[in-house]
Amino acid sequence: ALGHLIKFLLPVDECQVNKGIYDELKEFMLSQYATEERGNSLQEVFCKIGIKNLSDTQLACLSSVRLCFLLSTLELFVRWVKEGLYDFNSLPIALKVHLNEEDSTLLEQLPKRFPGTSSQLLVELKELGDVLLRVEGHLIKEVNEQAQKPLIELLQTLNLISDADRLPDFIPNTVLVCHYVNFRMILRRMTSIVEQGVTMETS
Repeated sequence: ALGHLIKFLLPVDECQVNKGIYDELKEFMLSQYATEERGNSLQEVFCKIGIKNLSDTQLACLSSVRLCFLLSTLELFVRWVKEGLYDFNSLPIALKVHLNEEDSTLLEQLPKRFPGTSSQLLVELKELGDVLLRVEGHLIKEVNEQAQKPLIELLQTLNLISDADRLPDFIPNTVLVCHYVNFRMILRRMTSIVEQGVTMETS
């Protein structure tokens, strides 16, 4: 579905997106691809371009995506797949301990507490995400011995983050190696939200 969307979104004029001529994906798809032969149903339009068997919930969710966010969202999804979003179930259960509510809330508030700009935060979020991906193999091997070690402390020990990085200062020491998967998911959601905010600021 992602590949099909990328292909069929190529004709869209960036100026039209920025001017809000097409607010949602549904409006664009119907205006560009709905014909008498294909019908005016969004389900039929998606089916004709190769995106088939969508449930009503999936169709509603996809069609309501704002067009200006879609390409960046697709890129993010592709990156998530490359990073192994759907492979978390293969990681050791010792890396899947849930963060407590207090730490989860504290992390979700990180964008408000970060002293730099949204663009600077986005850069650091992506860099930290890359670091976590690179260290995953090490965590799998060492999780039994290091499960209760603060995750940021471990990254510092491995010289994977520097003193110049500001983001680690806002991550509690109670975020441990055993919280790896939960922390990665929070980080990804945060990256998506901040990325959308930066897109709106620059459009």
